[in-house]
Amino acid sequence: MKKKKPRTETSEQPADQTQQPSQQTTGEPQPGQSETAGTSPEVSQYLSDTRSPKELSDEELRQRAKAGRDLSRMKGLPDDVRRKLAAEGRKARAEALARGSGESKQQTTEPPPLEQPSTGEATKSDQIPPPQGEGQPTQPMDQATQQTNPDKKQVQRLDGNKSSPEAESKAKTYLDDTRQADQLNDDQLRDRLEGMRELMGRNQLSGDSERALRRKLRAERAILRNRVAEKVVVEEDKGDVIPGRKLRRDRDDRKWDNWSERDVLRDRRRSQDLEEGELRRRIDIYRIAIYDDRYDDEERAYWRGMMDRDRLYLRDRLISDRRERERYWHDRRDRNEIDIAINIDLGDDYEPRDAVFMDEIDDEELETYLVAAPRRKIDRRYTIEEIEEEPELRTAMPAIEIDNIHFGFNESFVREEEVDKLDRVAEVIEKILAAHPGEVFMIAGHTDAVGSDDYNLNLSRERAEAVKKALTSYYVIPARNLKTVGYGERYLKIPTAEQEEENRRVSLQRVTPLVGEADEAAEVE
Repeated sequence: MKKKKPRTETSEQPADQTQQPSQQTTGEPQPGQSETAGTSPEVSQYLSDTRSPKELSDEELRQRAKAGRDLSRMKGLPDDVRRKLAAEGRKARAEALARGSGESKQQTTEPPPLEQPSTGEATKSDQIPPPQGEGQPTQPMDQATQQTNPDKKQVQRLDGNKSSPEAESKAKTYLDDTRQADQLNDDQLRDRLEGMRELMGRNQLSGDSERALRRKLRAERAILRNRVAEKVVVEEDKGDVIPGRKLRRDRDDRKWDNWSERDVLRDRRRSQDLEEGELRRRIDIYRIAIYDDRYDDEERAYWRGMMDRDRLYLRDRLISDRRERERYWHDRRDRNEIDIAINIDLGDDYEPRDAVFMDEIDDEELETYLVAAPRRKIDRRYTIEEIEEEPELRTAMPAIEIDNIHFGFNESFVREEEVDKLDRVAEVIEKILAAHPGEVFMIAGHTDAVGSDDYNLNLSRERAEAVKKALTSYYVIPARNLKTVGYGERYLKIPTAEQEEENRRVSLQRVTPLVGEADEAAEVE
C-alpha cells in the first residue's frame, strides 16, 4: 500500500494558477502559446482569453462553449491547437452544466425524472420556483421569501466578521505566488488546496480576500481533478474491468463530442441505438435546451419526451449492469480472489486528513481512506445519532467528500445520468463488502448556508438518502450496510452566507469501528 508523508501545508505557497497549466491569470504568454502563430485571428483571440470559466457570466459561457466547438472544427489547424480549442469549449460547457443554468437564458429548475429508481414513489411537482440559492423550499411566497432572504445575523456571523492580519497575510501569500500548478506534483497541489480551505475555514478573512481565494481554489482544484481523472483512466485500462463500469472521461476525442449542440438536438436515433456515453451527453444537452427560449415550444416538448425516454432506457441499463456486477463479485468471492484488509494501521508516516474530496485522490488512496483504522481510540459502541451530534466522533474515521453529484435546485434525488459519478467509491464499497459483509458506511448530507437552518437540515437528510438509494439500486450494496445523517449547514467547508459549491456535498465514511457490524438478520431498510 502506498504511504504518504504527513501534510506540510505551512511550508507550501500557493500557485497563481487559474486554468489549465497552459494559462495564467496575468495573461502573459505561456510556453507553447506561440503554437497558435499562423492560425486565424479568431483562434488566437479565443486562446488568449485566460479567464477561468468560473469568472464568466452565463451568456459568456454559452458563447465560449459554442466558439470552442466551432473553432476546433476549422480546417488546417494543428492538432495541438485543435485539442486546446475543444478542451476549452468543454470546460466552459462543464461549468455551465455545473451551475445548473447551463446555456439557457432563462434559469428555471428542471423537474425530476418520471419516477425514482426502483420504487413506485411519486416525485416532486414540476412546479418549482426559479433558483435563488441552496435552500429555497417549494411553499407559498411569503414563507419562501422568509427562507431565501438573507438572515442578517447569519450574514454578520459568516461574512461580516473582522479580518485577522495574520490570515490576511497568509491569503496574500497564496494569491501573490506566481508559480504555475504544473510546477507542483499531485501531493503538493493537494496540500495547497487543503491549506486554502483551512485558511478560509477559520473565517478570519475580509470579504475581498475570501472571494479571491475562492476563485483561486476553484481554478486550481480543477487542475488537480483533471490530473486525477487522467490517472484513473490509465489505471482502468490496465486493471480488471468490472461489468457495468462506466466511461468516466471522453476518450480519444470521440466524434460525438465534436458535434455542435444543434447537431445533437437534431439526432433522431432511438435510445437503444446510442452508446452509454452518447446517451448521457444527449440527456445533458436536452436538460439545457428544454428551458432555452430560443427554441419553439414544439421542439422543446419533443426534447423533453426524448429526455424522459433516454433516462428510462439508461435506468434499465444501470439495473442490468447491477445484475452483472452481482455475478462478478459472487464468482470472485467463491474463487477467494478478493484480498482487502480493513482497519489498517497506516504507520506514523501516513496521517490521513479528516476528509478528502473523492475527485482529488486516485483509486488507491480512495481505498486507503475507506479501510483505514480509526484516527483515535474507540472506547465503546455508539449509535448513529451519537455520531451525528458529536463532532469528535464524526472525525474519528476519515471521510470521502463527494461533490460531483449536481442536485437540481430544491432536488433530493440522483438523476440517472449522474449515477456513474458514484462508480469509483461504489466499487471500493462493493469490494469491501464482498470480503467483509458486515461493514457499515455512513452517508452524511451537507448544504450551503443559503436558506433556513431547518430547511437545509431536511434537504441534507433527503440528499443523503438519495445517494443511498442510488448506491443500493445500481450497485451491489445492501441497504443494511448504509446509514444516513444530515448536517445541513452545520459543517461548512467555507464559512459564507453566499452560495458556495464546496459546502454542497455528501460525505461517506466507514463507521464499523464506531457502531459495530451490520446485523445480518436486520430488516432491509
